[in-house]
Amino acid sequence: MIQAFEMLDKSGISLSVFGPPLEIDLEKLDTSNIKYRGVFLFDEISTILKNYDVLILPSVAYEMMRLVIQEAITAGLYVIGTDVPGLQKYFNRELMVS
Repeated sequence: MIQAFEMLDKSGISLSVFGPPLEIDLEKLDTSNIKYRGVFLFDEISTILKNYDVLILPSVAYEMMRLVIQEAITAGLYVIGTDVPGLQKYFNRELMVS
């Protein structure tokens, strides 16, 4: 995801990465628009999501994905996620892209 973000015209956009420490060395990339935010408590998610327009969730951890996606949709965010079986029920089929 970070390498894909690096290829974009980043004027007016930024990427915040949440989760465990990254396996990629951000110092080797142009990270002026990328911020690593670390791990958060689930109780903080609604406050965090208010600051964003899009949630990108490239994960296969179904249980956590389901909860985070529900919170993001409730907060009015666009959601981009991994096609994990069972998650399709949270999305309008007409808006799904594969």
